[in-house]
Amino acid sequence: MKKAQSAPSHVKPKKPGQATDKKPRPAEPPSQRPHAVLGTTALRPVHSQAAYAVQRLLAADLEGTGGVTLKSLTLSPRVEHKAATHALTVETLRHLPLLERAFRGVASLPGRDV
Repeated sequence: MKKAQSAPSHVKPKKPGQATDKKPRPAEPPSQRPHAVLGTTALRPVHSQAAYAVQRLLAADLEGTGGVTLKSLTLSPRVEHKAATHALTVETLRHLPLLERAFRGVASLPGRDV
């Protein structure tokens, strides 16, 4: 009759009912994955919040009203991804003259009702 072998001292004993092999976890749907780096599902709120900030800044500039700042719009508590939204808003404003020329060029194409 053989003696039961004991596990080495560095191995924890298994609990009753514990599976012997770890099964791989099923892949989570994209909407439930944590975003260590901004993934595709996180880009939508960043773009929409940056667009809102640019719209408010341009409207305030056009109307000559004060009280609206880049920081107040992009770093407010309602903004989900503050750093990304702030960076995208800054880059959009930086390239605004080029974007305006591109939009004017598209609007002047024949057959375009923009």
